[in-house]
Amino acid sequence: LPYKHIIGQVILDKNAHIKTVVTKLGNIETKFRTFPMEVIAGKQEFDVRVKEHNVTFEFNFADVYWNSRLQEEHRIIVSRFRKNEVIADAMCGIGPFAVPAAIKGCNVYANDLNPKCYKYLLRNVEKNKVTSKVSCFNTDARDFIRLACKGDFPSKIEGQKEKTVFPQHIVMNLPAAALSFLDVFPG
Repeated sequence: LPYKHIIGQVILDKNAHIKTVVTKLGNIETKFRTFPMEVIAGKQEFDVRVKEHNVTFEFNFADVYWNSRLQEEHRIIVSRFRKNEVIADAMCGIGPFAVPAAIKGCNVYANDLNPKCYKYLLRNVEKNKVTSKVSCFNTDARDFIRLACKGDFPSKIEGQKEKTVFPQHIVMNLPAAALSFLDVFPG
């Protein structure tokens, strides 16, 4: 990218809240959906805090997948959930569907295979004060979906004694691979 350092510096100069500007060096090709990047201006620092629709997320941009352009998709999907519904988020990342759904009053089971996403999911659940509404998992999405379809999640619903919990919604935020998971669903 010609003039990348000049472009990066202009972005820093025009946006006082931005401390680091990066450019992608390749495609997203890892199982954890991260990509190679280069700092073109600012600090060599990837820890970020992002506010999206009054929800704060913290994470290391180099370790997890994040795309701020998806915030409207996050809002639209969460707007379809109703208070007290059970949501199973099979590929939740750091929680852009799970945390807002919990704030809305849903009971959420959130999973991501990436151990670093799981670490930041736990942090974001705690920082947004929804630990009583979100159960976090760090396992393969196929195994997680099987649990969801069997109703094998432990209940977090206030006053509910039985252990069987079936979700009303299963979120699979990995469009390129979603079809390859259809065999996991019964029926």
